[in-house]
Amino acid sequence: SAIAPVVPRVAPLLTDESGSVREESAECLFRAGTPAVPALVDALSSRDQDTRALAARTLGRIGLGARDA
Repeated sequence: SAIAPVVPRVAPLLTDESGSVREESAECLFRAGTPAVPALVDALSSRDQDTRALAARTLGRIGLGARDA
């Protein structure tokens, strides 16, 4: 995927103060698909409940491409 190289830059935005930034970063990671799975799995261990929930939802949206999670 052409968007895969931006995963390391987008993943930290899952913890941004702005809810819209968090949602847009999750959408970007979803579109990246399987290459985003490791970053999303890391986000599952965040102290922030919203970040964990967003990561879990995004992994669910990726579906079978996230089966390694």
